[in-house]
Amino acid sequence: MKCLFVLILVATLCGLQAQQVAITTDGDTVYLYDDGSWSYDDNLEVEEADIAFLTKYSILDSTNQVWVLSEANNKSYDKEDNTYTLHVDDKLWERVPSGAINPDAEYCFMTRKDKACYAMLINEEVELGLYPLFNIAMENAKIGAGTEPKISKSDYVMVNGKQMIMAEYDIKAAGLDISMIALYYSDEKGSTQYISWTMSNIFEKKKEILLDLLKGLVIKN
Repeated sequence: MKCLFVLILVATLCGLQAQQVAITTDGDTVYLYDDGSWSYDDNLEVEEADIAFLTKYSILDSTNQVWVLSEANNKSYDKEDNTYTLHVDDKLWERVPSGAINPDAEYCFMTRKDKACYAMLINEEVELGLYPLFNIAMENAKIGAGTEPKISKSDYVMVNGKQMIMAEYDIKAAGLDISMIALYYSDEKGSTQYISWTMSNIFEKKKEILLDLLKGLVIKN
């Protein structure tokens, strides 16, 4: 029961909040909703203050890391429109129904044995750009938890040939300390968030497991 509560809590933190506004890389105005979706509004006038959150959080690191797929990630999941493939270590991770974590996630995973680590992937068709997408995610984490996310790392990384933003951060919500590692990617096919997490007191012990899972994201051309 405690694990389920953590799933629901973090799903809330990871969803986009209703009534926020963003500008896509093509100059379109979109509404950002709390179910992770976007919609266009061609008639909305946007003030500078409305989109200030899109540049609030800086990229802290410049390590130029290159992430490649681990051979242990032996199970593949392909999106029907050929947008991406997820490669997962089937011995460590099991797929769980999206409704258990976030109904709008396309894939959700949980560690098989201890049920202590979780992940979900959300993909939407709107192109927002890497940096705005990262800022939207961090701003939403702040709103959902009521406190600023404590970002320990944020960097541009190459993941299986595609540039993404990686963020490692802590959130305290409802008395729980949660540590998260996430990838953010956006191109003309849409925007993708691949988010993994566990409780903060076991984060260092579980970090490599989370990283290996995220390295299994392959964006198709």
